[in-house]
Amino acid sequence: MKKIALATLIAVSLSASALEVGINGVESTAGANRYGAGVTVGQKMGDIGVTAGVSRLVREANDQTRLSLVADKQVFAAGPIGVTGRVGVAYLDNKTGNDGLAATLGVGVSMPVTKQLSVGVSVDHQYGQNRVSQFNGNIVTAGVKVGF
Repeated sequence: MKKIALATLIAVSLSASALEVGINGVESTAGANRYGAGVTVGQKMGDIGVTAGVSRLVREANDQTRLSLVADKQVFAAGPIGVTGRVGVAYLDNKTGNDGLAATLGVGVSMPVTKQLSVGVSVDHQYGQNRVSQFNGNIVTAGVKVGF
């Protein structure tokens, strides 16, 4: 009986999930503004999602590669537009200076364009370790995701 229940649970969770791949533009308002681009891969399970991303931010001699892992949950929907609460962690790999971790907390808005294509914008506030606290500030991301 336990095996049947487990198999049913796995089948339901796989059928209710969707893989998403996205590209985005990024602006960091921490200190001097940095701009960049990134790619994401995410998994949606109903109104909860997990997304891993990598972005490259450019600012004169101190470029930054930002690796992130974000969980989100839809908290409001108005027609096709969904609003999500977001929490995550990012590793900041700086060309010059110290590298370190940062926690993120924010909100996102997304809207489907077609059945597989959606557009979205998110604003996350980044709280870094002391050695990367100069990068504390808002991260604004806008992009397109394709679902499979």
